[in-house]
Amino acid sequence: MDKTIFILTILMLCVGGCSFLDRGSNYANCDLSGIDKIAIVAVTGQVQNKDAKVQIADLFTMELRNKGYAPILYSQANSQIDAIAKAEKISIPADAYDQAGQLLQVPAVLVINVPYLDEEMSISAQIIDTKYGSVLWMDQVFSDTRTIGKSKSQYDNQDDFL
Repeated sequence: MDKTIFILTILMLCVGGCSFLDRGSNYANCDLSGIDKIAIVAVTGQVQNKDAKVQIADLFTMELRNKGYAPILYSQANSQIDAIAKAEKISIPADAYDQAGQLLQVPAVLVINVPYLDEEMSISAQIIDTKYGSVLWMDQVFSDTRTIGKSKSQYDNQDDFL
């Protein structure tokens, strides 16, 4: 339970990185102002629980909505991709995010990765252009999970707590 709370806290920090996604802003010389719809297509890494993946994706969904984008929910996007692939009798590799986005007819997809989830934790997110398969935006946050559950009094001083 403590790790879940910590994951959610770190995700909020990572999602805060989505502030770079303000409409009209440029990141790595890419204009994101033309993107109105983003599908969340993957939560990868050490998070194996389906409900945890949905919860992580939902946090990003809330932040994308706050920034003015129209996100397609993670579970909805995956259901649509599976249905389309089955109907058209095609197979899409798990890491073919641009192809998944093309099936959903969105200009960009969001991929979330949690590669480390132990004493240290890492969360990264990427927005990928579905037309060219290029990364338009990315950010990563690292943290130490050993501080989970410590109360304010267990820290040496106020700065350590913060």
